[in-house]
Amino acid sequence: MQQYTSAIIFNLDHTRILLLKRANHKKTHPGYITGFGGHVEVGETPEQGIVRELDEETGISASDLKTVAICHFDDADGYENREIFVFQCTALSLDITADPHDGTAIIIPFDFESIDQIRSQCTEACWFALQHLLTKNIGILNITSQMRDEEILRKLNRKTTF
Repeated sequence: MQQYTSAIIFNLDHTRILLLKRANHKKTHPGYITGFGGHVEVGETPEQGIVRELDEETGISASDLKTVAICHFDDADGYENREIFVFQCTALSLDITADPHDGTAIIIPFDFESIDQIRSQCTEACWFALQHLLTKNIGILNITSQMRDEEILRKLNRKTTF
């Protein structure tokens, strides 16, 4: 199973978050909102992978990583079986320019209303992690190819209703 990482980056007072709107040419989730991150390389732990990815993509040195969610996908959306570890961290500044090949950095207020406004634009893992950050829980999400769309939506929405 391929492992991936993603990070939701907070400003110092945790009132705003930095996310990535993926470029439209990307193979997976083009145009969707997600955290910064990528694949875990052979021999890396997910924590080492996100530290490397954040440095490569944003220049942020992540030292206060906290696990927010672990999402397991069993070929549910036509991509390989994968596991996504979603972390949160804090940055001194959210003034970061993303590589245009990856997408556009976006900053939004960290509150229920603002998060709800981007709901339909988020990847499943990002939306699941944001719900758990808002409710201060850590979550585990399992999605398999045998699930119907209604079951997936129920799982994604089970903790938080806006």
